[in-house]
Amino acid sequence: MEKEDKSDEFLGKFKECEQRFKAIFSRTSVATKIIDPNLTIIEVNDAFVDLMGYERSEICGTKIMEYACEEYKDAWKELQQAMWLHGKPDFKIDVCLKRKDGTLVWVHITTILFTDSGNKYAYTVLDDFTYLKDFEESQKRLNISLEYSKMAVWELDLDSGKLIHTGDLANILGLSEEGGDLQKSDLIDCFIDGGDQALAELIGSVSQTGHLEFSGRVVTSGADSKWVNLHAKLGEGPAQSKVLMGTAKDISGEKQADRYKDDFISIASHELKTPVTVLSGTLQLMERIYPRENPRLSKLIDQANQSMKKINELIGDLLNASKMNEGQLHLQMRNFNISQAVEECCSHIDREGKHRII
Repeated sequence: MEKEDKSDEFLGKFKECEQRFKAIFSRTSVATKIIDPNLTIIEVNDAFVDLMGYERSEICGTKIMEYACEEYKDAWKELQQAMWLHGKPDFKIDVCLKRKDGTLVWVHITTILFTDSGNKYAYTVLDDFTYLKDFEESQKRLNISLEYSKMAVWELDLDSGKLIHTGDLANILGLSEEGGDLQKSDLIDCFIDGGDQALAELIGSVSQTGHLEFSGRVVTSGADSKWVNLHAKLGEGPAQSKVLMGTAKDISGEKQADRYKDDFISIASHELKTPVTVLSGTLQLMERIYPRENPRLSKLIDQANQSMKKINELIGDLLNASKMNEGQLHLQMRNFNISQAVEECCSHIDREGKHRII
């Protein structure tokens, strides 16, 4: 009688454990499955159904290898054989599976061998890390874009002064890549010609402005230098710290193109000045030689003089633009007659024909 009671107690505990296992298996948020020695799926939980996008009835009875991407099948089969044929208790592998809609899902697989009623089965947990794979691909594309655009990403903790950055920042700023961690002082001190002081002031006032926009020269190797643009925005980091997040870009090419443009404008303006001066003198001479009694000729000479005056002003504007870029432009303010200015602008237009205001 006592033996029967113990047997019933043992059977009750066994059923209780079995029910507990089934509850954990079905309700866990991680995809799990049970397969037999033929690699046939005999049971899956709801998370596995959601992961693969199939109905439960479509999955059970199929082989797990049917869902694996081709390049991962051989390695996975070798691990399965080591477990089922050679007694390996468990294995782990990262594989790519095909969902019902054709999309791919990346999973960490952990498979454990167990025995139930004398039969061998394998319990498998599939941990989805597709989001991490997508992040790695996105990070890879970002790094390639930054590399070919001559840009780097950086993050400055305004409280600690620590500078976190991508590897290209040191190259752009002309710093040693073997220097280890960078600080705010490293970022500021690499700029020359007063740029270090200007950048320090901008960083000091960024709490009020909320952003930073700065261009300056840095020394690269030897006596060589290049132009670097910093663009950043104030944000919030860990523990509510103030963090300046931005990019650094080598703009030496743009600066050189601007210099070539300014040189061209300056040279072209000076070269135009000489022939225009000769033309102005010729018109003045014609105005003195030919009598004013010829109204048609006088009108043509006046129009030519006005056009020449505008050309002189245009050349002057081009020279002023060149001086402005070099920081040598001096402005002179004076009053002018707006009616006269409009008349001068429109004097070459002959207003003819009839019109009617409706």
